[in-house]
Amino acid sequence: LMKYFDELNLSYLVISRPLNLTITATLLSFLENSIFKFERIITNVGFVDTTPKKKDTLNDIRCQFNDSNIGYKYQVLENFKLSNGLVEELGTLCIDDYSINNIAARLKKINSTIYFINTPEISKNNTFKRQRPKSFFEQINKSNHLIKKISNKCNGKLINISSTRIKTFDGVHFTDLDHKICFREIIPFLSI
Repeated sequence: LMKYFDELNLSYLVISRPLNLTITATLLSFLENSIFKFERIITNVGFVDTTPKKKDTLNDIRCQFNDSNIGYKYQVLENFKLSNGLVEELGTLCIDDYSINNIAARLKKINSTIYFINTPEISKNNTFKRQRPKSFFEQINKSNHLIKKISNKCNGKLINISSTRIKTFDGVHFTDLDHKICFREIIPFLSI
């Protein structure tokens, strides 16, 4: 996508938080506190908001939600045996409907066209080197539902890649070939 923008001589800004979770609250915080204005925003936030997490990771999400005035409730998903052999409770934080409406209203105020990319749905029959919890696969569906809801309510544009044949090598990250497939799915939506 960056190469495509370069070829069109367009300016762009890519933001990634590789050491911390990038969630809906992160997007809101960045956009509401930025001096920059963007014509288009392309984001895949939403996936991390719903997938199963250990309690210490949920604390990062909880802090971001609290700082962004996003209401939520904790939901236990399952007990899962970690790679170190320990069993840990996995859960998620479910954003309440009031907050979904509030998130959408705040995104509308940004005055940008926002493109939401959802997540490819993965069969629970897939096996990965790093085992995924059983709840992981259902939570991807819930993340796509959350993304669609926010997109619809803020008049965003949903780029639906959920049913494409995009593969991942670990259930989360795309292979090089599948990044290209994703790119081909995104481009027609952007009207550039």
